[in-house]
Amino acid sequence: MLDIVKLRELVEQGYKIYSIKKEDSGKYEISLIFSGRGNPSEGQLYFMVTDDEVVVAKAYEIYNR
Repeated sequence: MLDIVKLRELVEQGYKIYSIKKEDSGKYEISLIFSGRGNPSEGQLYFMVTDDEVVVAKAYEIYNR
């Protein structure tokens, strides 16, 4: 539950989803970036690790917009 709230807060603050990767452990790493140009070396990165399928589905929905 807390992961979905954190994802929503980050998106509302202007973070964009940069990548979604499944780790060997079965958890997902969602990388978000806060940058006007979308270049990770110029922006602020945030990494979220979760195994919540609802969060992952929402992240894919946001990423594919």
